[in-house]
Amino acid sequence: MTLGSCGGSSKAPVALDDFAAEAMAAQCDVLVRCHLLEDVDICLASVDRDYSQMTFNSMASIIASARAGKIDYDPAKARACLDQVRNAACNQPTPIVVDRCGAAFRGKLADGEHCIATAACSGPLSYCDYLSACDGVCTPVPNGGCQFDWQCPAGQVCDAVNNMIVCTSFVAPGGLERPCGSHFTCQPGLYCTPIATPTGDAMYACKAAAHAGEPCDAWPGSCADGLVCREGAAARTCMTPAGLGDSCETFIQCGGLSLGCDPTTHTCVALPASGPCVGGGFQGCDFRRAYCDLVETPPTCKPLVGAGEPCINGEECGLFTGATCMVAPGATATTCVPAEVCTL
Repeated sequence: MTLGSCGGSSKAPVALDDFAAEAMAAQCDVLVRCHLLEDVDICLASVDRDYSQMTFNSMASIIASARAGKIDYDPAKARACLDQVRNAACNQPTPIVVDRCGAAFRGKLADGEHCIATAACSGPLSYCDYLSACDGVCTPVPNGGCQFDWQCPAGQVCDAVNNMIVCTSFVAPGGLERPCGSHFTCQPGLYCTPIATPTGDAMYACKAAAHAGEPCDAWPGSCADGLVCREGAAARTCMTPAGLGDSCETFIQCGGLSLGCDPTTHTCVALPASGPCVGGGFQGCDFRRAYCDLVETPPTCKPLVGAGEPCINGEECGLFTGATCMVAPGATATTCVPAEVCTL
């Protein structure tokens, strides 16, 4: 499989107007490299809404708050954090831009002021407390808790301690059969997974990554480099990711969003926007443009429906649109209701 890159690492500072494109590129670099998504195009479709629609706590709202003077933006720190995202190890939890890039967006709003993103709050342990879809208020996290690493003093991270999320000392990635480090991290070739304890308490330890054909679980890095953990005939198994035209064993070995495994030819094919659903299941259409109508015989890919149009289970509204299949206020039947887009 040939994997493209949607952006390269650079030492140049990132201008605020360029942050969305640069952040999407960095996210897609790591998601495609680590085989969490099959290609750059499907990745960009999956992350676009967070950067293009101002919803509560979205990156679009953070960027808009910076433009409105509610956040101080640092272009050099933005470059550093996006390079961290792009170069993240595949055996660690997938990096979240809003967490890694908090130092680039420093809030200026005091507790009690209205906000639509936590990054706009200036209190070291404050967050934007949700009031409505497009309104919140800067409020201290209860019990001295935190939400992001950037809220903590130098040398500390925001992590779980005794079932609470608080600022605590950084712990290096764990070694084989040792407790995991901060944020469920382990040394190369290992992965963090929950283990049973005599008391029933939650505990996580670093285990060796599995090889091809061996059982695996859903935790990042449970398979060795270059392999993916996918549902096999009987259980999750480590296997080689497959690209367009490659032979495959299971549907999502090909990715499952833009490519799927044709059960007749056992090859990866592009998922269609019309015609029969590949494999006859709800995953068998290109999620960007279509959904699988399982009522039809055979199940058939149909175009996504628009805002206000009838729906049954939400798949008709689209996976990446943000629309919800629900009964809108004043209505009597379910329709696709788009997410409320905010303004400042």
